[in-house]
Amino acid sequence: MRVLLVDDDAITRHGLVCELNLRGYEAVEACDGAEASLLLRREAFDLVITDIQMPGMDGLELLMMLRKERSQLPV
Repeated sequence: MRVLLVDDDAITRHGLVCELNLRGYEAVEACDGAEASLLLRREAFDLVITDIQMPGMDGLELLMMLRKERSQLPV
């Protein structure tokens, strides 16, 4: 299962990605909603885990975009 983890805090993001990878998931990280949006257009993911409060495109904006473009993708 491919998971996209979106968080502007590098320490939190890296720690969660490492933990997901250790548990057998293929975790990919993005530092904000804009980077996540680019990755989602280029790659396939089974799940998105996102922080809500981030600079630029925040987690709620990312969620709204996903509901329009990829409504079946769990967030």
